[in-house]
Amino acid sequence: MLPRMIVGIAVAGAALIAAVMLILADTRAFQMAGLVVLAALVLASFASDWFGAHSNEKHVERYPHLLRNEVIGETVRANGDFEVANGVPRGVVILRGEQWKARCLEAYVPKDGEMMSVCKREGLTLYVQSRGVRE
Repeated sequence: MLPRMIVGIAVAGAALIAAVMLILADTRAFQMAGLVVLAALVLASFASDWFGAHSNEKHVERYPHLLRNEVIGETVRANGDFEVANGVPRGVVILRGEQWKARCLEAYVPKDGEMMSVCKREGLTLYVQSRGVRE
């Protein structure tokens, strides 16, 4: 954390010097040097972001179990009444403090605060079954 902060301060300082050179310099050569330094700093910033993202990809490849986030069998709470659309009850549930779209696997329409169990997950949608318990 500290080395990254030091590099950030150094880059900001270099950008400030380059901007001053670009704006206040009397000669064309100093103005061009300021422009080149600013362009190099922008390029270095993008390269840093790219390398950071690349290292995150390597981390995910090395530790794929961190992405599993299995929710099947978890207990969720209905956040508002479910509505029936095309014969399927749909609504929003709360799981670990986050809101998820949900669909019921049964014709029963859950009410606000009702506890349900997650049976399946497809992307950001949870498929739930009612437990018949209200909180």
